[in-house]
Amino acid sequence: MTDSSIKSAVNAAENPASPDLRPVDYERPPVVETAFRFTFPPIKGWNVFHLGLFWARLRKRYQFAEAHLPVGSIEVDDLDFKLGPEIRLEAIPLRSFLFDSSKNQLLQVQPNAFVRNWRAIEAEQKYCHYSELKPMFQADWTDYREFLKDEGLPQPNVFQCDVTYINHFVKGREWKTLDDFAPLFRRMRIELEGALVTSISFGATVGESQVRMEAAPAIRPADGTPIIQLTLNVSGKPVNTSEKDVWAKLDNCHKVLVETFAEITAEDLQRQVWRRIR
Repeated sequence: MTDSSIKSAVNAAENPASPDLRPVDYERPPVVETAFRFTFPPIKGWNVFHLGLFWARLRKRYQFAEAHLPVGSIEVDDLDFKLGPEIRLEAIPLRSFLFDSSKNQLLQVQPNAFVRNWRAIEAEQKYCHYSELKPMFQADWTDYREFLKDEGLPQPNVFQCDVTYINHFVKGREWKTLDDFAPLFRRMRIELEGALVTSISFGATVGESQVRMEAAPAIRPADGTPIIQLTLNVSGKPVNTSEKDVWAKLDNCHKVLVETFAEITAEDLQRQVWRRIR
C-alpha cells in the first residue's frame, strides 16, 4: 500500500462513518494516543534480519525506524548466551518501531505481536478516528502476512486482540485543582465523595472482554502542562484465528472501550468540552 493509497483511505474515512465503527463520537475528544495490538505465539524462525527486510518493504510508508526491547515475555528457541567468538545473536527478540514522516503513525513489530499506534506529537493535535486507522492497520497486517509467506515463515495465529486509548484531561480545560479529580468520573462520585483522590485503577469483565482503567496526574510531554492521564485498555480472544473473527474481535474491543469511556466520564464534560455528537 503506497502513501497515496493510505491518504485515499484516510480521506474516505473522513466521510460519515458507519455507526459500527463510531458507536460514540465527539468533535473534540481528549484522546492523544491509540494502540491496536494482535498477540500470537512467536513466529518460528523469525530473527532480527527479518525486521530490516520487512522495513525495506514499507520504507516509502514508514521513513524512520528504531530498535527497542520487546514488551512482555517471549520464549525463544536457539538462543545461547555463552560467551565466545561463535555466539549467534540473530535470534535475540527485538521490537521495531517504524514511523511515518510525521511521527504520528507508528508500527511496532516483535516476534509475538503486531501493534499499530497513532500518537499526537503536538499539544491539541487533531484526533485520528478508529474508522481512519483501521484501514491502515489492515494494510500493514496484510503486508506483514505476505512478507511471512514470501520468507517461508508460518502465519500468525492471533489469540488476543487489544485496543488501548490514552486520554489527557488538561488543567484549565477539564479541571482546575485536584479537588476536581473525582467529579471527572460520574460512576465513582458516590464512593469517592469527601475524599481527595488523585489516582484510580480498576479492572472489569464486559461480555467476553477484559477492561482495565488507570487514571493519575501527570505532565504533558509536549509543553509541560499538568494533566490527568486516563488510560483505557480492552482485550479479548477472537472466536478463532480466521481473519474475519480477528477483525471482528478488534471492532468489539473498540466498541467496548468507547462505550466504557462514555459510561465512566462526566456527562457535562462530554457535552460541553468534548462536544459529544453520538
